[in-house]
Order: sequence, then structure tokens, then C-alpha cells
Amino acid sequence: MSVDADLLMFLGVLLVAGMFPIMVGSFSRGDSPRTAIVFGFLGGSLIVAAIAMTPGGYEFNEIPGLMVRVVRDAFN
Repeated sequence: MSVDADLLMFLGVLLVAGMFPIMVGSFSRGDSPRTAIVFGFLGGSLIVAAIAMTPGGYEFNEIPGLMVRVVRDAFN
């Protein structure tokens, strides 16, 4: 089974995006932002792995099309 770099990038971006509301919620409750840190670390690791697997890496303007393509491929 091969892991697709686009899927890794997609999951990494979702985890990093999910980190921000968790961080805000933990700070507003006065809790430690441990879960947000874990989300950020895992998401960042997936993004770095996807960039390393892709020859030439990704450009920032490719990310929206990549997200749409991964979701479209999941439903086909």
C-alpha cells in the first residue's frame, strides 16, 4: 500500500487548522493547550512528510486545488 503525498498534505492541513480552535478553547478555560500542541506537531509532521515525498515540493497556491482534488477522489 502506497501513501499518497497529497493525502498526507490534506490530513496535515486539517490537523493544523483544527489546532487553532482547540488552542483558543483551552486558553479561554485556563487549561494547558496539550491537545493543540499534539495536533500541531502531527499536522506539521504530515506536511513535512508530504513535501519530502513530492519532487519539487508544493507551492502555496497549489494547496486549495489539492484539497478539492483529494475530497473529489475520495467520493469517486
